[in-house]
Amino acid sequence: QFHAADHELGTVLAANNWIQNLSMLGFLVLTALFTLAGVDSHYLLLLVASVAMVGGGYTIFKLPQSLVRFILSFLITRRYRVDVHGLENLPAQGGVLLLGNHISWVDWAMVQIASPRPVRFVMLKNIYQRWYLRWFFKALGCIPIERGAGAENALAAVAEQLNAGEVVCLFPEGAISRNGQLGELRRGYERACKHAHPDVRIVPFYLRGLWGSQFSRSSSKLKELRNAPLHRSVVVAFGKPLPKDTPADVLKRRIFEQATHSWQHAMEELPSLPEAWINSVKRSPSAPALADTLSRPLNAGQALTASLLLAKRFRHRSLNEATLGLLLPTSTAGVLANMATLLAGKTLVNLNYTASQASLASALQQADIRTVVTARRFVEKLSQRGLAVESLLEGKQVIYLEDLQAGISRF
Repeated sequence: QFHAADHELGTVLAANNWIQNLSMLGFLVLTALFTLAGVDSHYLLLLVASVAMVGGGYTIFKLPQSLVRFILSFLITRRYRVDVHGLENLPAQGGVLLLGNHISWVDWAMVQIASPRPVRFVMLKNIYQRWYLRWFFKALGCIPIERGAGAENALAAVAEQLNAGEVVCLFPEGAISRNGQLGELRRGYERACKHAHPDVRIVPFYLRGLWGSQFSRSSSKLKELRNAPLHRSVVVAFGKPLPKDTPADVLKRRIFEQATHSWQHAMEELPSLPEAWINSVKRSPSAPALADTLSRPLNAGQALTASLLLAKRFRHRSLNEATLGLLLPTSTAGVLANMATLLAGKTLVNLNYTASQASLASALQQADIRTVVTARRFVEKLSQRGLAVESLLEGKQVIYLEDLQAGISRF
């Protein structure tokens, strides 16, 4: 379907179904003939197995990269969920030079899985020549390259493959990123493109999701934090095709554009803060979560329980209010009140208690806050510092945490 033109998609699908049905009908007729002739069904199974083996061997011989792609997909998808954006930007025919960021040792595998077309990768010659890997790289059609004068031969090979209508992938940074960001792009690809046909296209791509994995060069601490329990989401985003004479500075901007689109799409799929917190607590309910000098420590499960109980009371006390103002210090109670407000579906406004009386009054007015959550002990401390809290909260509904605490055991 990928290689078919838009107006041929239905025809290709119909032809595929017709061939499958014809094959099934043929084997059904063959089974009936074997039965009428009194031939043992074991011979039919041997015939089918022989046809399958011959067909499989011929396919592997003609399309070795398809087998490699299948094996890679099987292995990689056990741990990674690969999503492809902009696949329509990858030409179905003709020479294509894929250029993108280099985050990890398995970037090539992600690109190969994402591309329906076989991809030839440019890689360092000292890795290509390792005897236990060379057969594999040769089967993939990789192009070895070395720094210095020897690079020209590799770049000429890249141009030759592009002119033959192949897809070639090159990481123009020349090395795996050590900070997860797109670095300076080397201009070797420009020299290869000079010898390519005018119809060859450059397709920029951006890889997201591998920074912090075990295959990246991130710190061990980040790898520990990013160690997802099930599947790590990886995105391969292809940009619109560019002319073969696209300079490095323009190419870098196009890759950055793909990065922006990719991260925007990722943010749209992220859960809300309360939902993300609940999911985190479910994974580690007994992990330490909150502690201060005024109250006992709480683990994640206890903190979530307290927040849910507070959220229920916030909803009951402010049925008609969309916004809650919080006048609380940085403390366990303050964090619980913040999360409870979000869990209650309210808009949260933290009031800066270090600001002046006029600034606080202005904030209350601009945010149209009619209900404020605070604590009596904190109000007393603010009053001792000279802040007229009573006049500030005059005409507002005030929810004191001490009043709610009485109805919550072990809070």
